[in-house]
Amino acid sequence: MGSTSLQSYLECGGYGSVHWLCGGRYCGDCIEEAIQAGLPPFSSQDPKCKINNIDSYTQIDRGPENLVQ
Repeated sequence: MGSTSLQSYLECGGYGSVHWLCGGRYCGDCIEEAIQAGLPPFSSQDPKCKINNIDSYTQIDRGPENLVQ
């Protein structure tokens, strides 16, 4: 099962789930910026980062075009 399938499954079950986009930004960028600001990883202050109150993050990098091989 891939991360897209997992995200769809959780969302279908009523869980708050995101894949690699957290609102209008990459989840990885939101998490990194929060850490650099001395905040917990999933508490970005950027309103474009929708990473609060999510039950599952199925891929937290910077999207498929930026995968680390």
